[in-house]
Amino acid sequence: NIQALMSIKTRLEDLGLAPGSFEWKPAKAGDGPYPGLAAFGENDAGIYFGREADLMAGMTKLRVMRKRRAPRLLAIVAASGAGKSSYLRAGLWPRLQRDPDFAPLAILRPALGILSGPDGVGRRMAPFFAHFGKTKVPGDINAQLTGISATSALSSLIAEATALAATARRAGDPDARPPAPLIAIDQ
Repeated sequence: NIQALMSIKTRLEDLGLAPGSFEWKPAKAGDGPYPGLAAFGENDAGIYFGREADLMAGMTKLRVMRKRRAPRLLAIVAASGAGKSSYLRAGLWPRLQRDPDFAPLAILRPALGILSGPDGVGRRMAPFFAHFGKTKVPGDINAQLTGISATSALSSLIAEATALAATARRAGDPDARPPAPLIAIDQ
């Protein structure tokens, strides 16, 4: 049935899983679509393909976890070199950024400092706030999180980010639920 196929195609496009869902612009002129041994990043979503079923399964798991409203953790587990970072960064994350039910705040990489390192909370959450027109300096975020009440400061930071995303979401739908905040930790 052509109508059923068109409905499926539309749904895949809405989920960001259809071919051509993401534009690809190389970081440097002459860069090809193959990063060698480096992981694909968020800017590579346009050339990240072949994992559509896995991406749909991951998005479905996240939606189910959101509905349950209990403490949630999604672990991406696979052998070394299987593409976990690429799956997260070029697969799930760009799709989550387009889904109004989620507020993907930051992908952290604890190797060089989970708080103040180059892939720590401060540097990775500042762009989220900037996207919504609120300036947050990474150093200020780091200073908040290194105090005595670091847990409370992190909770407040996540609540503030979620409130910004909720305000933007409610501009189109005043009754919309706030989006679920997401923080990813990449090995």
